[in-house]
Amino acid sequence: MTEEVTDKEEVVEPLDVELDSSDPLIRNLVKQISSNPQLSNWIAATDLVRKLVASVDNIANGQSPRAHLDFFMVEEPFKVIQISGREYIDPSGYTRYNGIAEAFVSLDTEGSVRLFRQLKPVIQEAYGDLGYPNQDFQNTLVKAIRELLRVPVVKEVLLQKKIVSYVMTDPRLEELSPAQKHLLRMGPENVKKVQSKLREIARALGVPSTK
Repeated sequence: MTEEVTDKEEVVEPLDVELDSSDPLIRNLVKQISSNPQLSNWIAATDLVRKLVASVDNIANGQSPRAHLDFFMVEEPFKVIQISGREYIDPSGYTRYNGIAEAFVSLDTEGSVRLFRQLKPVIQEAYGDLGYPNQDFQNTLVKAIRELLRVPVVKEVLLQKKIVSYVMTDPRLEELSPAQKHLLRMGPENVKKVQSKLREIARALGVPSTK
């Protein structure tokens, strides 16, 4: 089902830039909406628009965006802790993702939405190249936001060991999509921070009743 958005957009002139040569301009513009040093490392990548579009499309469809977001490959290993003979996700391991959450929430919300609208033509071009020539990417962005807002804030995650990995014993959590599980594994405090910023972005886009 197509997500509806309200028509509350400010009038923004699109930037005159070619998709395949847009990286330098985007890096300069992103620095104007956040000074977070980790964010600067992210935008040192190439094909920024294409990676953003592919990542949002993945999330909107519940899929992992990891292939397009190198920064999700944290160096520290996944941690498990035992309590009374049961295994849980070790809360100390959530700090692996603090930098990602802080970089995301450092974005100026109004500036981010304005930049999105300025880049809408090249974003739509990249979305068309991805296989959606006649669909509005903003609807996909809203769908992705709502996908992540459905992630519950959970303080303890009980695990069950399988042969080479763990599963979450709570069916409600184990049945989350791969995209939602990525956010869940960032830990409750990071989930709250990321979701708060997502709600701000949704409101700035004019999306009604985003909870």
